[in-house]
Amino acid sequence: MHRSGTSALTRFIMSAGFSLPGEPLPPHAEDNAGGYWEPKELVYANHGFLNAAIGGWKSTLPMHSGLFESDQAKQLQDQVSGFLDHALVRSKNLVLKDPRLCRLYPIYGPVIKELFDHVLLIQMVRHPEEVARSLAQRSKIPDIANAAVENPLHGRLLWLRYNLDARVWQELAPIHLMDYEHWLQQEAACDDFWQLLRETFPEVCLVRPVPEIRPPRFHADKIADTAGPHESADIVVAYYRDLIGERASAAEAALRDAFDVRIPEVGQTEVSAPDFDLVASAQWKHATGLVNACCSPAGIERVKTDAPIVLFISDRPSIACHIYRVKNMVDLLNGNGIRARWLTSVEALECTALLRSAKLVVIHRSFFGDSIAAVVDRCHRFSTPIAGDIDDLIFDAELIENGEIDFVRLLEQAEQQTWIDKANSFAKTLFAGDLCIASTDAIRSHIAELGRSAVCIPNSFGNELVALSELWKHRFDTSKRPRRLVYASGSATHNRDFDVIADAVGDFLTSRPDWVLTLVGALDLGRHEGRFRAEQLERRRLVPHVNLAYELARCDINLIPLTRNRFNDAKSPLKWYESALCGVPTIATSNPLYVDCLREGAGVLAETVEDWSVGLDYLSGSEARRRNIAQRARERARDLCGPETVLSGWKSLLREFA
Repeated sequence: MHRSGTSALTRFIMSAGFSLPGEPLPPHAEDNAGGYWEPKELVYANHGFLNAAIGGWKSTLPMHSGLFESDQAKQLQDQVSGFLDHALVRSKNLVLKDPRLCRLYPIYGPVIKELFDHVLLIQMVRHPEEVARSLAQRSKIPDIANAAVENPLHGRLLWLRYNLDARVWQELAPIHLMDYEHWLQQEAACDDFWQLLRETFPEVCLVRPVPEIRPPRFHADKIADTAGPHESADIVVAYYRDLIGERASAAEAALRDAFDVRIPEVGQTEVSAPDFDLVASAQWKHATGLVNACCSPAGIERVKTDAPIVLFISDRPSIACHIYRVKNMVDLLNGNGIRARWLTSVEALECTALLRSAKLVVIHRSFFGDSIAAVVDRCHRFSTPIAGDIDDLIFDAELIENGEIDFVRLLEQAEQQTWIDKANSFAKTLFAGDLCIASTDAIRSHIAELGRSAVCIPNSFGNELVALSELWKHRFDTSKRPRRLVYASGSATHNRDFDVIADAVGDFLTSRPDWVLTLVGALDLGRHEGRFRAEQLERRRLVPHVNLAYELARCDINLIPLTRNRFNDAKSPLKWYESALCGVPTIATSNPLYVDCLREGAGVLAETVEDWSVGLDYLSGSEARRRNIAQRARERARDLCGPETVLSGWKSLLREFA
C-alpha cells in the first residue's frame, strides 16, 4: 500500500545488488526525498488502466474479472511484457515496485511467471492509521495535494482494499510479509530479510547493505489506542494485527465478501459517480452491516477492551432490516457519545464480558436457538436487561393462520407451516427479554395487546443514505430522461399489493405515452402483463440497499400500494422516506400509518382505483408540485424518523436502566 515504507525497502534491495527495470519517478523533496523507486513507464501505464477501469488509484471499488478481460487490460499486459523483457537485456536481477501492483495481479502475475525463474513476493504492511495520516499529510504540500486522501474512512478503506488485493499474489508464489514498524525497529528483522534474499537467489552475488530508513511521521504505538470511534478503525487495526500475526485467512474471506459491492452498480451509469470519499463511506456502511471487528481473533481481543453501553445481537445481518434496526442505530449512538456495537449471538458468547458490562442488550429479529438461548441465560445471570427488537408482525403466527400475510397465504400448506414455525421462533426471541422495541406504534400496540411491555423507536436513515440520495437527486434533476413511475417491490412478496394499482397505472400510461413504469426488484405481473406496452415498462434488478437511492432518484413518482390488513398496516414507512430523501413524491395507500406520515402535504393518499388515478394526474401535471411535496416529505421524515427523534427515543429508554 502507498506510504508503507516500500520506497525504503526497494532502496535496500537495490543496494543488495538488484536493478530497477527502467527510469524511476523523480523524488519529491517533501513527500519522499529519498526517491520513490518506481519505474516511470509502468507507473504511468498502471495509472491509465486504473483510471479507465475504476476511476484511479484512489478508488476503493472491487476489481472483478471482467475488468481484466478488456482490451485495455490486454494492452497493459503486452506493454508490461515488452518492458520487462527489454529490461532483462540489461540486468537479470530486477526489483519491481509500485503500490498499484497490489491490485493488478491478473495482469502482472502471468508475465512474471513467464519471464522469471526465481520470484520473491514481498508485501510491506504498515499500521493503517499511520498510512491514513500520511496520505492526509499530502494535503499540506501544494504541488501534490491532489494525491492526498484526507477523509479517514477513505484512507482506511484504501489501506484495506490494497492489502486484501495483494494477498491474491499468493497464486504465483508465497508472500513474504514485512511489518514496517518491526523492520524499522528490529535489526533481527533486517537480518532475516537478508537471509531470505540469499536463499531465494543463491546464484546472485549480493552485497549486505545497511538500511537507511527515514523515521516515519506517525508511530503505531502512539495512535493504536485512539483509532476510533468508527468501526472502520477497529476492523482495519484488527486485520493489520492478524496480518502481522500470520493468521488472517478467515478475516480476509469475510472482509473480501463484505466489501464486494460497487457504488454505483455496474448498470447504474446514467449520471456520474460520487467522489471517492463518499463511495468509501457508503462502502463502510454496507460492509460494517455484514461484518464487525470480531471477524478475526485480533478483533475479538480489541472489542473486549471497549465495552459498549448498548450491545445489539443480530444473527441475520444480510437481511435489509438489519441496516435500519441495527447498523443505523449503532452508528447513531456512537456518533452521539453512546458506545454501541453489534455482534452475532455466537460472537457475543465469545465476548461474555460485554454481556456482563452492557447497560442494555438488544436482540434483533433472530430465530431462537442454542446460541440465542445462551445469550439470554447469561444476561439473566448477569442481571443485564434484554430487549427484543422487531420491525413487523411476522412474529404473530395467528396472522399467518388468518391469511393476513399475503406472500405466505399463497404458499403450499407445508411451506405455510414452515413460516408458522419461523413466526413462533421469532416470538420466542422477542419475548425472552424484559421488554420489546418496535419500529412502529402499530407494532407496539399489537405487542401490548399480547400483554407484553413495548416501546416504539422508529427506523432511521444513516448519513451515507442522505448524502447519496441528495447527490443522485441533483444529478438526475439535470439529466435528460423519460418521466417514470416507480414501484420498488424488492422481493417477490408484493404481487397482491400491485393488484391494487394495476388498473389505475395502466390507464395512466395509456393516456401518457411519454411516461414509463419502472419496476425495481421481483414482481410477477401475471394477468396484468398485457396491460402495459413493452416500451412503457422498465425492469430494474434488485440492488444492494446502498444503491437503492440511485434507482429511486431516476424516477418522478413513487408508488406504495398495500392491501389492507394488520400486517401491512403495521409496516414501517421506509419506502416513503427513502423516496422523499431522493426528491421523489409518493402516492400511498391510505392506511393509518400513511395517513399520519403524509400529513401536511407530505404525499398523496389513495383508497380506491379512482383515488390512484386522481393522484397520478395531480402529481404528473406539475414538476414544481412534485418538488414541493417531496420537500415537505423530507421535512416530515426528519421529524418522524430523523436522527434527533430516534436518538431521543434511545436516550429515554436508556434512562430506565440508569
